Order: sequence, then C-alpha cells, then structure tokens
Amino acid sequence: MNEELFLKLVDDAELDIVSNPDMPDYKWVEGTEEDLMKLIELVVRECAEVLYARSGHAQPADLYEHFGVEE
Repeated sequence: MNEELFLKLVDDAELDIVSNPDMPDYKWVEGTEEDLMKLIELVVRECAEVLYARSGHAQPADLYEHFGVEE
C-alpha cells in the first residue's frame, strides 16, 4: 500500500492513527463515523482522479499501482 498516500488521506479525513506501545506493529484509525465516511469519499475521489487522468486507458492495474497495492 502507498503509505504516504494513505497517511495523507487519513490526515485529510481528520482521523487519528493509534498504536499500542506493547504491540508497535498493531495500528488502527480512530475517529467519528463522519470522519470515516470522509476517508471513504477521499479514496473514491482519488480513484476517480486517477481514472480521469488516464482517460480511457485505465485498467485495474493502474489503480493498484497508484495505491501501491500488489495484484
């Protein structure tokens, strides 16, 4: 996953990333339902912008690459 993009979207949605000092690899996001819906909207908008930018040539692999997700 593209961690930099993820952290930007989480920040833009005003969510907090929380971790447990006893389990440093375990993290989660906290916020209101409204904040979570905002994150989802931001992800959808990001997807739409990628598709538009690649106008007509978009394939699922384009989104995987953009978000840093391996197929």
